[in-house]
Amino acid sequence: MKRGFTLVELIIYIAILSVVLLGIVSTMYLVFSARSKAYAVNEVEEQGALIMESMARTIRSADAINSPAIASSSSTLSVATYDLTKNPTVFDLNANQIRIKEGAASAVVLNNSRLTVSNMLFTNVSRYGTAGVIKIEFTLSYANPGNAKEFNYSKTFYSSVALR
Repeated sequence: MKRGFTLVELIIYIAILSVVLLGIVSTMYLVFSARSKAYAVNEVEEQGALIMESMARTIRSADAINSPAIASSSSTLSVATYDLTKNPTVFDLNANQIRIKEGAASAVVLNNSRLTVSNMLFTNVSRYGTAGVIKIEFTLSYANPGNAKEFNYSKTFYSSVALR
């Protein structure tokens, strides 16, 4: 009696192995895809929160709003500070990056190179005779040069900050 596999048994083993491998590869792809998406979301969320907190802290501790004027909007914010070496402090958008310039110092970029910023707008919603209130709005997107769907994520951040 000869021992061995028949052609039908071999085809069944290959089919079962193919289904198992396809399941493993599909699961790994979904895991890596979800991990990439979570990375992009986390990067945007963390950077947005840090940028917004930095802006809010600077505005709260400012002496006055230089621009935009009351009831106006601009992509640039200039505030007068109590510290004369940081006067004026200016936030602006340059080449899809948020920058802060304090006094005569060079401008410093607040977001990292993996993110792009768009639609930055500062609105002075102050009332005459008050210290001042600035509404901040900007959209932060994960830079996705390869246009991979896992890395497509952007969020618009909003806040209003009053001078103290």
